[in-house]
Amino acid sequence: MDTNLSGKLLFALLGCALETGGLTNANISGTPEMLIAFIEALKATKDYQYLLKDPYATVESIAQAQKEKLVKGRDFEKISGIAWLV
Repeated sequence: MDTNLSGKLLFALLGCALETGGLTNANISGTPEMLIAFIEALKATKDYQYLLKDPYATVESIAQAQKEKLVKGRDFEKISGIAWLV
């Protein structure tokens, strides 16, 4: 399987599981820096998605969350070499 495709599948699977609360136990491997960057990017993406659904969110809060998501995604990509596509 293509590495980029397997990365996309992993992100989609973990994102769906975190969103629905269906993930209780998972084995993810990588360096400590990669795992921290992954968690931070995933959290920033989740926070951004929640703000998009929030009817009381301001434009400023959404813009800040989007900026944070992009920064954390770039950090993950720089550390792991895998593009953050979410």
